[in-house]
Amino acid sequence: MNIKRKRLGLALVLLAFIPTTFVFSNCAQGTFQSQTLGPNDSTNTAAGGSPSGGSTPPRTTPPVFTPPTTTPPIVMPPTTTPPVVMPPTTTPPTTTPPVVTPPTTTPPTTGEGSGRVPIFVAVGKIGRTIMSCDDGRSWIRDRSDDQSLRCTSMDCDHHTGSPKGLVYSNGSYYASFGWGTPGTVRKSRDGYNWDVVFNATSAGGGVAAFGNNVFWAAHTTFSRSVNGGESWTNLNSAIGYYLPRNVTSAGNIIIVTGDDATTGKISRDQGITWNNLTIPNADLRGRNFQIAYGNGVFVGLSSAYEYNSTTGTGINTAHVIRSTDNGMTWTSQQVQTGPDYHVWSNIIFDGTRFVTWLDRQMWTSTDGATWTRTTISIPGQIDLGSVARSPSGTFVTIPNNWNEWYANQAAYRSTDGITWTRLSTNNFQGGHPIIHVISGYADAAVCQ
Repeated sequence: MNIKRKRLGLALVLLAFIPTTFVFSNCAQGTFQSQTLGPNDSTNTAAGGSPSGGSTPPRTTPPVFTPPTTTPPIVMPPTTTPPVVMPPTTTPPTTTPPVVTPPTTTPPTTGEGSGRVPIFVAVGKIGRTIMSCDDGRSWIRDRSDDQSLRCTSMDCDHHTGSPKGLVYSNGSYYASFGWGTPGTVRKSRDGYNWDVVFNATSAGGGVAAFGNNVFWAAHTTFSRSVNGGESWTNLNSAIGYYLPRNVTSAGNIIIVTGDDATTGKISRDQGITWNNLTIPNADLRGRNFQIAYGNGVFVGLSSAYEYNSTTGTGINTAHVIRSTDNGMTWTSQQVQTGPDYHVWSNIIFDGTRFVTWLDRQMWTSTDGATWTRTTISIPGQIDLGSVARSPSGTFVTIPNNWNEWYANQAAYRSTDGITWTRLSTNNFQGGHPIIHVISGYADAAVCQ
């Protein structure tokens, strides 16, 4: 037993002096680290010193094993983002539907559409209207406010059905009625069926229209509509006090004339603003005072008849007025004078020239300054009344000479304005006096 103890003590002493190597494996890092302890590094591992009782060697403290401080890597889950499945990028066919090209035929510039045909429309006393659908060869749809009345036995001038103007614009006809008594503005799409779109409290003086803009002048009352007659605005404050007798228009210009021979009112913007108008040496009082526009010129016609009670004769004087600066200034030229009572017909611009009739002659001009006169041929050698021209170039008229009404009334037609043919009674029936004739369009159904 003692021998065993001695051997154990000797072994412990020897271990204190033998260098010892500790090897640690860092598996996480995949490397090896080593540390060698010598005799002088740390004290021995026994707490009670040498077992032999000899001199006590320095106490060597056995090394304290400290695990590596290296933090093992954090294993992250794979960061691979699963692929985003996109829908197929195949673009569907982009086949463009065929482009349908509309017909190149230009429609009429007066607001016409499919099924509209050219017609003539005339208005007369007692609210009479009549129309022609066959280029003036016959007249149909004759009607009035009262067919039983006769202007030979009553005053048809001062009457609610006395016509003061007729215009065609944007597919509609506008007629002004009433003189001496309160009047109306009537509107029609076909020249036969008419609706009252304005009831006035005073006598009418005329009507003008530009597209859906409609102007109406009455005794001291002026009104304007911008929606085809559905509603009206009073323009008295813009125009001022005035007694109109006649309204004429062309281009963007409206001229209102009254009892004074040389003055009137003029608008150069379709009735929005107004100015005083003075044209020296002219006579603007007659109902036949009219203007037309073409070739950059405004041309107007006026005539006046002065009766001498002493001699029992009269003198008729005719003037042509013109403006080349949009109505800012006007010149007047006397072109006819004579003892007979002859008056102008209305003036027409046919696309290349101005055309009118006076004293049984057709007058033509391209500029309104120089005129060519051609004697016309017409049965009865009568003076023409209001004249209208169709798109085909046909002229028509229903004269309004004194007492040429009812059974004596006739309609005429001409393809050149010079040679005129009187229609038979089968193609035209006389009636109340006709004052205005115009060309336009209407639905074909009204002609059936």
